[in-house]
Amino acid sequence: MLSSSSKITFEAQPSSEPCEHRVCKKDGLISPSPPSPTDWLEQNAIDSLVQLVRSLPDFELMVDNVLQTVTALFDAEKAGVMLWDSEAQELVLQKPAFGINNSEIIGQYRVRLDHGGNAIGVFTTGRPYLCNDCPRDTHIIQKYVGLFGSQKVMTVPLRVDGQIIGVLHVTNKRQGDFTEQELRLLEKVADHLATLIDNARLFRAVRRSEQEADTLYHLSLKLASLQNPKDMLSLALPVAVTLLDADVAGAYLNTDIS
Repeated sequence: MLSSSSKITFEAQPSSEPCEHRVCKKDGLISPSPPSPTDWLEQNAIDSLVQLVRSLPDFELMVDNVLQTVTALFDAEKAGVMLWDSEAQELVLQKPAFGINNSEIIGQYRVRLDHGGNAIGVFTTGRPYLCNDCPRDTHIIQKYVGLFGSQKVMTVPLRVDGQIIGVLHVTNKRQGDFTEQELRLLEKVADHLATLIDNARLFRAVRRSEQEADTLYHLSLKLASLQNPKDMLSLALPVAVTLLDADVAGAYLNTDIS
């Protein structure tokens, strides 16, 4: 497994000049033409996916490595993954995102189907979206443009077995504008990334269920040895706060009942 400080790195391309398609014959042998810049980028992306597999099953580390991969590949400043929450019926930004680890800030980016915006548009139609002037784009929710400092964006669907599970944003190209060619390449990369992200998410859910079951089992053993209701509550309430991801828990005891 990669450590939290692991970085996805890319080797420099030998030449930025476009390569003509040609076949060279030397000493009776036929050698293939050098790869085009697009082929090199795509192969570089696939090689990076192999590195991402090593970060499983840590979900946040997986997301962080996904963001490192796409920002490096497309010379972008930031990126973010949004996944569909079927219970809340919202697209939810995953942590970390756009260079931020603050849960409160990340938690603000949640959009329902009726909220509109480019993320919902990509999620519902499956069509990618490209904009090089976010502050003036009426299809983008300006609240999030300001929150995350987005100037330019590419948004593509994350598909697993034909089903869209979320979207991937790549924002703020460091030099120049995003292109349609880069958008198509990001779509191909996202098809591979989606499976990795979904597997990590499923593993996280299974691991969380196992941890919760183990916690409840050990709690029940401790409670069985107690007689005083107050002692039981002092033991059970902190566990409830943790399992339910709540801020506080309380209980009312009716002392009039004999």
